[in-house]
Amino acid sequence: MINIQDIPIDRAEFAVLDFETTGNSAKNSRVIEVGIVKIRELEIYDTFQTFINPQEPIPYFITELTGITENDVRDAPPFEDITEPLINFIGDGVLAAHNLAFDNSFLQQELLRAGYEIPEVPKLCTLKLARRLYPSLPSKSLSALVENFKIKHINVHRALGDAAVTAKLLLRMIEDMKENFDVKNLADMLKFQGVPVKTANSGLLKKSVEGKYSQIPKSPGIYMFKDKAENYLYIGKSKSLRDRITGHFQETSPRKSKKIIKNSSEIDFRETNTELTALIAEAETIKSEKPEYNSFLKKYSLTYFIKVNLNHKFPHLTTVSKINYDGNDYFGPYPKRDISGRLLEIIDRSFQLRECNEKTFRKGNGCYLSEIGRCTAPCLNYDVDNYSRELRLVYEFLEGQNNLALERMIGKMKKLSEELKFEEAAQYRDTVNLLLKQLNKSALLAEPVNLANVLLKAGKGEKSDYLLLTKGRVVIKDFLLNKTEDFEQTAEDFYSGAINLFHEYTPQDLERLHITMTWFTRNKEQVKVFYLKDYKNSSELFRKVFT
Repeated sequence: MINIQDIPIDRAEFAVLDFETTGNSAKNSRVIEVGIVKIRELEIYDTFQTFINPQEPIPYFITELTGITENDVRDAPPFEDITEPLINFIGDGVLAAHNLAFDNSFLQQELLRAGYEIPEVPKLCTLKLARRLYPSLPSKSLSALVENFKIKHINVHRALGDAAVTAKLLLRMIEDMKENFDVKNLADMLKFQGVPVKTANSGLLKKSVEGKYSQIPKSPGIYMFKDKAENYLYIGKSKSLRDRITGHFQETSPRKSKKIIKNSSEIDFRETNTELTALIAEAETIKSEKPEYNSFLKKYSLTYFIKVNLNHKFPHLTTVSKINYDGNDYFGPYPKRDISGRLLEIIDRSFQLRECNEKTFRKGNGCYLSEIGRCTAPCLNYDVDNYSRELRLVYEFLEGQNNLALERMIGKMKKLSEELKFEEAAQYRDTVNLLLKQLNKSALLAEPVNLANVLLKAGKGEKSDYLLLTKGRVVIKDFLLNKTEDFEQTAEDFYSGAINLFHEYTPQDLERLHITMTWFTRNKEQVKVFYLKDYKNSSELFRKVFT
């Protein structure tokens, strides 16, 4: 079994399984269809589906329920023929299902019939998780949960359809576990599913906090536990204040929560429009109030950037997970390292920037890349103008202009094919395919983050937040911690040319920028970007944004 203790949930891999069968008993019934959905880094990335010939008749009521007929399975392989690819597809991640006991019993029985050993992998049941997470829901069936959370369910009572909707439900559950129960790694998650279900214990509520507790809304915001002297004990944030605070009062809540409750005499809360401003408010309040039970080194999900090292006469590009006010440019953000890595691969194959490290560059010996036209060889010719022109083309590519890179790649591919260098041509073909998928659109901004001048709208519906990002500084409209932040004046300053003339960057500026970029990367569907350069003045900008 894999070592699960230190694997963060955000980096874990899950295989969500569903079987359709001829009956309810694994010993007396057989599998007729299998569907598996793979999750990696909290994203669905692959699927497996096949009919199975059960080598016995399919009961009429099963056909009525699933729509699977004798004709569907007649030419399908028996289970023993798909056992090896199925086991390989499941891999060594976490095996998950809704009512795992049912699906796992069929998996074990079919593997035994086929003469295979049962793989030892961690197992997770979303039915058990539902009982822990949503005790107030009257039914924890898959259909009831899907309806409650408004998850789209296609192909009901079919293996892949049910596996896919269970995977989406699992992703929702992971967010709720992280948010409300501080579950961070696989060990915590697997333990969480086995804890007996107990509802919130009102006995933990002191009379002094009961009144405030009943007023807590199901909206985003920050909350504060205070002692008798009104010192802050703990500050947290949530997409749903009511659900998060209720989690602290569960009998099965972490030991830390129970200590906080024991020493608290007051609960306070502040609502925000979105989770984004709750995150920023939480971080800044923790820094200012220094509560006893908070960790001051807040960890955020990794977000990636392409860094242009402008501190060098001939800049090179690298992938980094942090941005800074250090004179370099940062493109992004990108949700995964492999996306920024693939973009660098496209850039390396399409443009002629150096790929060597500083030690190699100083040797000044040239390299194979300059010989094949993939580098301008600045270590030999020191041609700043030529290198700068190539760097400008890279900027245009990262800003969304793909045509030149595509033309170059196709030209190189054709040339290699004519020279009968088919293997190298195939590599360029693969890179062209990456380009056609427009990977650079995975970035939120079409400008370097540290230089961007944009108005960002966060959230959907009536409640939204508005943030001005101007050359690396984030200003929030009507921010709850600082009503004096002049959102409108910041926009005026931009159009008058006075922006950032007197502003020195602070650690708070950097943290706001990092939190904002991380949140936007994970919630792109809730973000709308307005580029300030597209509007003549602030009045025109605000008319577009607010009407």
